[in-house]
Amino acid sequence: IQVVCDAQTYLAFNATDERAGTELTAGNTNFGLGLYGDDTKVGFYKVTMENATVKANESAADTSVGVLVGSTYATSGVIDKPQTVSWATDKDTLAAAQVFAADFAVQPTLNADMKSSDGTAQLDGHAVLTFAFGV
Repeated sequence: IQVVCDAQTYLAFNATDERAGTELTAGNTNFGLGLYGDDTKVGFYKVTMENATVKANESAADTSVGVLVGSTYATSGVIDKPQTVSWATDKDTLAAAQVFAADFAVQPTLNADMKSSDGTAQLDGHAVLTFAFGV
């Protein structure tokens, strides 16, 4: 993902699971994959934000930064639904920039019951990222 802003700012987001309640295993980092049939949960997926970079402007070079999930700072972070996620330089400092980029790795886990399905089950995950900008 790449977000380009008109001016330098801080950028953070929150994730909402639009398939909440369909997670095979409930948890703040597990997003639902929908239902098969009337009530079989297809599975869940986790999303990891990694390789976060910022640029002071569109012509500047990329600068690697960390990921801040709530109060946990690292080079990557698993998206946690109730926590705010942001680009940061350390656990107490958000990264100011005009261009924000990161990779989002999605890791699904499927219900073992899907092995005996008729093949019509669909992965129906849907997460919404709500971005917040700061000055």
